[in-house]
This record gives sequence, C-alpha cells and structure tokens, in this order.
Amino acid sequence: DIDSICKSCDDTCETCETASNDRCLTCSSSALVFHKENSQSAIGSCVQRQGCQNDYFFDVLEKACLKCHSKCLTCSGSSSTECLSCPGEEKLIRESSTGYSVNSCISSCPDNYYQLSDQC
Repeated sequence: DIDSICKSCDDTCETCETASNDRCLTCSSSALVFHKENSQSAIGSCVQRQGCQNDYFFDVLEKACLKCHSKCLTCSGSSSTECLSCPGEEKLIRESSTGYSVNSCISSCPDNYYQLSDQC
C-alpha cells in the first residue's frame, strides 16, 4: 500500500505533516517555525531567524516569525507601537513629545515637526 510508506521530512523540519517543507510541525535546531498569516495552526515553513518576511518579526518566546501589526511595514513586535518602518506614505514617529506613541505610523507629521525621509 503506497499510503503506508514512510517519507522523510524536509531537511529544515524536525517533524512534519507531509514531506513538503511548508508543512513543518517542528523545526530542526538550525531553523525556526514560520507561522503563516491568519493561521491559528502551528504548521508552517522553517526559516532562519533573519528569514522573516518584511511584515513579520521574530518572536523569541514563540520561536517563530509572527505577523506585524497592519500599521507597520517592518516591526520588532506585534503592537502598533513597535514599527520600524511604515507602509506607503505613512510616517514613523520617533519622538515621544509629539503626542503620538513612539514607533507608530501616522499619515502626516504633527505641527512643529518636520518629515525627514519617512520619519517625523
């Protein structure tokens, strides 16, 4: 019976659902689980820490690449105040005295602040 044949996981997977690297359950020691967007499942691809996509960040506790807040292009965490860069024409707040949260994205710089590149 062909269904009872054991197949090896992809090299990046420690355990897997299928022999494809995008169906890992756990990762080998050199790779980390990548959680797909909008997925509550632990199944994903195993990538190196620096392999997180632009709109994902590496979460140390989960040992996984997790999705940034929708207001962030790149981030250091899942909150809207953990942005490292902003999508489109949004500006990144770097000063706490603006009245806005530091490391958040807004559509335009507040009064008495100027735009430098993509930051206020």
